[in-house]
Amino acid sequence: LDFITVLSIVLSLLALVFSYALISREHEEGTLRLIFSNYNGRIPFLIGKITGVLLSLLPILVFCFLLSALFIVLSPDIKLHISDWIRVVILFILSILYILVFILMGTIISAFVKRSSTAIVLSMLCWIWFVFLWPVSGSYLSKSMVKTDLYDNVRNSLDDLDKEYGKLEGEQWGAIQTRLNMRGTNWWNASGGEDGYFETYGSPSETMEFHRQLNSWKEPVRLSYADRKWPVQKEYLDGLIRQQKMEKSLSWLSPSEILVQAASCLCRSSEKDFLRYMDETRQYRET
Repeated sequence: LDFITVLSIVLSLLALVFSYALISREHEEGTLRLIFSNYNGRIPFLIGKITGVLLSLLPILVFCFLLSALFIVLSPDIKLHISDWIRVVILFILSILYILVFILMGTIISAFVKRSSTAIVLSMLCWIWFVFLWPVSGSYLSKSMVKTDLYDNVRNSLDDLDKEYGKLEGEQWGAIQTRLNMRGTNWWNASGGEDGYFETYGSPSETMEFHRQLNSWKEPVRLSYADRKWPVQKEYLDGLIRQQKMEKSLSWLSPSEILVQAASCLCRSSEKDFLRYMDETRQYRET
């Protein structure tokens, strides 16, 4: 389970459950006029209510972070540096602000609604909209606004290049056998894969020479076809990245999505970090 996702769902719900009746219940019970008649200002009253809810939820948040930190400290395979722990502290502060946003949301609803039953319904509707419906709507809107080609079409283009390469390889296979006066190819032990890996041993010398000549021709051609396949894939991936940027821009209207994006940046698990990692992988492979 993703810790931040659970955090954004559960704690936002608790914040609304604890705050939806802060003012409406006082209004229903008739104690609101009594409170303000004792020289209590509205601002201290609101600050006290909001602080009370925040302090009620804070131990849950602290427990979650301490439990996660304990798992990290006790795990022999994970080691965080000081900069990483600073990121965890920043994430903890952002989580507090996230809870505070939903507390304020519940307080505002409670202030404008006279009945607690109405306040809880509106609070749940807001929670469902901001946590679930708007992220899905943002994803749908981004796909509608930024069009990309179907992946089946991309796959068909790649398959056509593979078939073209396979036809050339078959022709070269027969040409080398003719040049070496071979009626067939015999292997004692051989294994390989679609990525170009091939290993054989214990085979006749003619078979070894056949594969030497075949691979001398095949590898440059195979790499050239890989270079031809990459632009097709890159165009499709660039379209997905444009969709994702649009989806991120739309998701800024949801507090839960803001928390998730902030956590991804702090934990270096965002799409941008992943693409940077892929670039480093390609550079390493080429080197």
